[in-house]
Amino acid sequence: MAAKPGRRLLVAAVLFVVGMTAFFAAWFGLAVLFGDGEDGGALALNTVLVGFCAVLPLLVLIAVCMLSLYRQVRRRDAGLLDEAGKRLLNAEMNWLLAFAGALAATMLVCRVAGSVVGA
Repeated sequence: MAAKPGRRLLVAAVLFVVGMTAFFAAWFGLAVLFGDGEDGGALALNTVLVGFCAVLPLLVLIAVCMLSLYRQVRRRDAGLLDEAGKRLLNAEMNWLLAFAGALAATMLVCRVAGSVVGA
């Protein structure tokens, strides 16, 4: 007997809510684990969030850039690209890595500004 589309949506919604609850419970567990008092937990959690909100996305975006350009870089290293292809590859690499850096920097500035405003 096949499940009805409404039931699939209900199951997906329940899994989403349970997953988000587990995610926030894990963050609360990190605050309790690293905290040593009233302000110690917030300070440690803020440090974890800065790493999570700025460093991790930068590393992921750099990895995605490297994977997406890997084949063309191999072709360039083998000498199969002409001069226009090399310039295009260089421009693509510069643009993608600059975008990744700008996005991570923006996320970090927003996080720091939010900490200053919230203090």
